[in-house]
Amino acid sequence: MDFSLSEEQVMLSDMATRMFANEHDWQVRKHVLADPAYTPPSLWGQLSDLGLLGIYMDEEASVQDRAVAAHLVCTAMGKSLALEPFVSTAVMAASILGSGAVSPANKAMLAAIQAGRAKVALALLETRSGFELANIGLTATQVENGYLISGRKIAVIDGPGASHVLVSARTSGKPGDRKGVTLFLINRDTSGLTVSSSVAIDGTPLAAISFENVEVPAASLAGELHEGLDLLETAVNHGRSAMLSEAVGAMDRLLELCVEYLNTRVQFGQKLAQFQVMQHHIADFYTAVEQSRSMALLAIRALTDPDQMQQKKLLAAACCTVGKASLLAGELAVQMHGGVGMSDELSVGHYFRRLIFLDDCWGNAEYNARLYAALN
Repeated sequence: MDFSLSEEQVMLSDMATRMFANEHDWQVRKHVLADPAYTPPSLWGQLSDLGLLGIYMDEEASVQDRAVAAHLVCTAMGKSLALEPFVSTAVMAASILGSGAVSPANKAMLAAIQAGRAKVALALLETRSGFELANIGLTATQVENGYLISGRKIAVIDGPGASHVLVSARTSGKPGDRKGVTLFLINRDTSGLTVSSSVAIDGTPLAAISFENVEVPAASLAGELHEGLDLLETAVNHGRSAMLSEAVGAMDRLLELCVEYLNTRVQFGQKLAQFQVMQHHIADFYTAVEQSRSMALLAIRALTDPDQMQQKKLLAAACCTVGKASLLAGELAVQMHGGVGMSDELSVGHYFRRLIFLDDCWGNAEYNARLYAALN
């Protein structure tokens, strides 16, 4: 894998970094946290205008090119703590909707996403599912005019603000079976669908979604009947890779904040940066960031590996390494800043919370360590 960026990729990185820095600074972040329903009016539209929502719809781009583009955008997002549903909508949902023979309904939704008119959340996890995507209790029963969906999904990332939901349902077999998983694209306003909103530790909007005999047409299928698990796993893998990149971006900025603070704060007549223990902390921090950057690139490389077992191993190793490194980075940042590091007035604690959340998405470091051990 060539780790050097092309001229176009460098331009994309610079453009995304500037946009998020200008449109989603710390003041915007505080406004978003104070009012979860608030969305910076121009940001989602700008993502569309710049073509960033269509990264996974570029038919001429390879899988690796798409993943690298998402890596660059998500790294910029991580630096600015942006809460846009880019990964949910433009990476994971677009990956599912654009796979295989694209139906007219999927094609229309992809166009709506690219134009910034639609936001899609993935409803995959259930109370007893853990991180196992095949452990599905929600059912979809075939009826005369389509399917009748009943059950409940939890921890739906970006669910409260979504216009549509991609939900995994069991159409045959029992929970845990690979065959019998089907994906449906459902409008948020469909009768019988109820959304209960909450927020994660970092302010990310979450939802629990109940489906009470929700009737949907056959055209709402996103993929093949009973054969949705492979499609789902691929999308989640792309989402996990993008979130690793976001964690790297957050760590990059957190390291900058720590270096700036240590070179400004004076204690016992000298700057904190002159204390050897602080220098050791910064060295450990820098090592964690660079190791995470390498593992995020390894995750992108894994997405193109034809050996499915090797792909799972590499992704588990990357997620475990970045998860542990990001938590270490957050802890070091708070320790170097002292108690003020966890205050709402300072961004340091918010970066730490974001890193905690990203580690927990689709399998935390501990889960991936166990998975890696089991695969070996």
